[in-house]
Amino acid sequence: MADGKAGVTLDSLDTKLGDSVDRLDAKFDRLDAKFDGLDAKVDAAVGRLDTKIDSAVERLDTKIDSAVEQLDTKIDTQTDETKRHAMVLFEATRGEIRQVADVVASMNEKLDRVTGRIPKMESDVDLLKVAYGDLDRRVTRLEDTDAPAA
Repeated sequence: MADGKAGVTLDSLDTKLGDSVDRLDAKFDRLDAKFDGLDAKVDAAVGRLDTKIDSAVERLDTKIDSAVEQLDTKIDTQTDETKRHAMVLFEATRGEIRQVADVVASMNEKLDRVTGRIPKMESDVDLLKVAYGDLDRRVTRLEDTDAPAA
């Protein structure tokens, strides 16, 4: 380096290196500024997206709440109609059961009357058997007395 051929000294290298580092620092500063700008844009976009999502969620919640309310109303209405229908059927069935009970009671009365007459009928049948037996003997006796004359 003392012979002067190289022409490069430590000071010149230091200066060149310093200039290169300064240029790199400036580039990094510009990149940092660009990233800061991108960060701001991304943050703004995320903020807008959050707002849109929150708005969409609120609209969806409102729609769901409305649908649930409508469904509850329909279920309540249907339940009331079903109750009314069941009560009509219940009352109709109750009336039919009363009619059947009246018929059964009437039939029991008739059966009791018939059952009450059975002992008298049995005695009447017994009397008829006796009378028939007597009549049969008399006819047989008459036939026996008329038979020789024939």
